[in-house]
Amino acid sequence: MVEAVASSASEGPLISTSTSSFQKVFGSYSRHDVEVVKTVASVLKRVGLGELRWDLQFLNAGDNWADTIAEEIEASDRFQLFRSENARRSLNVEKEWRLALSLERKKFIKPVYWREPVAPIPEALNHLHFAYLDVPSQTARPHTATHGSTPGGNERTNPVKRLAGHWGRTATVLIRCKS
Repeated sequence: MVEAVASSASEGPLISTSTSSFQKVFGSYSRHDVEVVKTVASVLKRVGLGELRWDLQFLNAGDNWADTIAEEIEASDRFQLFRSENARRSLNVEKEWRLALSLERKKFIKPVYWREPVAPIPEALNHLHFAYLDVPSQTARPHTATHGSTPGGNERTNPVKRLAGHWGRTATVLIRCKS
């Protein structure tokens, strides 16, 4: 039994939850968003809510990547969909969430986004709640086509970062980051 507990004066009262098993979570994302995936993976691991696995972790030279990814999705306890404009444009991400949907597992797909507004949601996924992740701005930089350029705009920063607790039952995790 793993228990996660978090609190913050600005975020409200103490929140506590537990989960009965270490979960294997498949991460579906665009390669342009890999830093967000790494951040979420670190948090899940550190608080004992599961192991987030994505293609760059388990694919080996010579693997049939499509078959290996399908096997990983089918063997996972959760399917973590990282929704962004980059992911919306990715045919591989679409193939992955369509496979996850076809498995017809209750509460299997856990979609999140970190830039507002959320990228348009496909009709097939409209029945799912997409949770907002407040991640450090340096992690969630928009992808730019120009090599070496820096993203423009003034991104909102907040020292208390929340990862919505949809991996377990109702876990809420607060991450303190130095600004």
